[in-house]
Parts: sequence; structure tokens; C-alpha cells
Amino acid sequence: MNATEKKYLLERIRRITWDKERELNKKFTVGPKTLTPTDFLKLVKSGKIKLHKDCEEVYWTLDISKVFNLSKYVHRYSETDDEALEQAQEGLKLQRTALEDNIMLGEASKALELLQAFEKEPV
Repeated sequence: MNATEKKYLLERIRRITWDKERELNKKFTVGPKTLTPTDFLKLVKSGKIKLHKDCEEVYWTLDISKVFNLSKYVHRYSETDDEALEQAQEGLKLQRTALEDNIMLGEASKALELLQAFEKEPV
């Protein structure tokens, strides 16, 4: 395999890995959770949503989260399972390194075969 071919395959690995890392980020990230008014009412009627412990007086508010404890049901920001994400990324890094080693030190046909398998492998 000549230098141009190696460079091309290494670039393909970089792009495939980048795509897989984006997929991993999506897989281990939970977006904001919200409640519909209907779901909120069902939870209140079932007794699953309670008043905040420190809520003794209510004047006027448009933010019901100041009155009710919605922490189990609503969060405004995305949350990522960092530990699981790091483990998955480490596995991806090991695969990438093995591919790069094979490209630099192995046969062209074997390197291409491994690259195609890596590309098809689900995250």
C-alpha cells in the first residue's frame, strides 16, 4: 500500500470514528423532559406529584414547579451518562487504533476488509 492509499484510509477511519462518536453522544444523552398538561393532571390526581415541602403560601405564579415537586418528571437540560459514554468511546478508540495499526503495518486487502467491517458495525 502506498502513502496516498494509507493517507486515504486513515482519513476514512477518522471520519467514520467521528460519526460513531456523534452517535454515541446521542445514545448516552437524554434530552430535556417535559410534561403535557394532561400528564401533569393525571400525576396530581394519582398523588404522585406532591407540593414542595416548603410551600406554605401561594400567591400567584405561572411556574408550577415552584409549587409542585416535579424533579422526577421534568428537567430543562440534557443529561449525559458520562461513565457509559467514556467506556463506549474507549472501545471505539481501541478499534480505531487496531485499524490504524493494520493499515500502517499490514496488507492492503486486510486493512480495507477491516475498515468496511468497522464502518458497518453498529454503535
